[in-house]
Amino acid sequence: MVGKLIKHEVRRTLRWYLTIIAGAGLVVGLATLAAVLLPAPLNSLFTVLGAIGTFAVPTVIPVWLGIDFYRSSYTKTGYLTRALPVKGSTIYWVKLLYAYVLSLVALVVSLGLGYVAAIGFTVVGGGTVGDLNQGVSDTLAMIGDVLPGWAVAACLVLVLLWPFVWLASYYFAAAIGSEAWSSKMGVGGPILVWFLFYTASQVAGLLGAFIPLYLVFTEAGVELEVGVVNIFTTEAQNLLPVGVFLMMYVLTAVAIAWASVSFDKKVELR
Repeated sequence: MVGKLIKHEVRRTLRWYLTIIAGAGLVVGLATLAAVLLPAPLNSLFTVLGAIGTFAVPTVIPVWLGIDFYRSSYTKTGYLTRALPVKGSTIYWVKLLYAYVLSLVALVVSLGLGYVAAIGFTVVGGGTVGDLNQGVSDTLAMIGDVLPGWAVAACLVLVLLWPFVWLASYYFAAAIGSEAWSSKMGVGGPILVWFLFYTASQVAGLLGAFIPLYLVFTEAGVELEVGVVNIFTTEAQNLLPVGVFLMMYVLTAVAIAWASVSFDKKVELR
């Protein structure tokens, strides 16, 4: 049954997903070509357009997936989804994990588009593709020299899990905002819950800054230190509070679990 659920997800989303990816690729490609061929100041304008197209992919995709989750689960289409002989929580997790894979692929695509857009910036600045490749190589080498292995691994984990942070906010808003207490507001329910969740995430991040765990950047590299630091009075610029990220991911896990229960037990279709 899980295979059938995935099949339904692919059929419903793949065309629009590929359209968004292809559209962004077309924008970035044409913008970079224009930046290389056109004179100033037009070339600079097109480099900015290429950058916008690059960053649009990993941001637009999760938003679109959140809207799709709402439409396929709580509008008229939701009746077809709920008619499947499988637990609501199973449907929810299939949708979430499938959306996560699409979001992760979008991040990879964004990296590729970012490289193409960087060609435009480099050429406009008087450089060549060879200069860009050398800059990328030097940057990677510097990261390897400065950051210890555990820090590189931690950064990779944070990046790989980050799509869940965005998806959790949209899925939570759609699920909780469609319960009995808010379903009468229509789409206003999910919008209201999203703003409340966003506010909670900002508060959680602020509270996380007080967790006595920090990354300290020095000339020798990066160290993980434990200690109480007043972030409002310290003049140190080389501290990164790890607790901010920890609280964000804890809130994400809570939102995902809460939305799973809501999707399974408290659904209100219109």
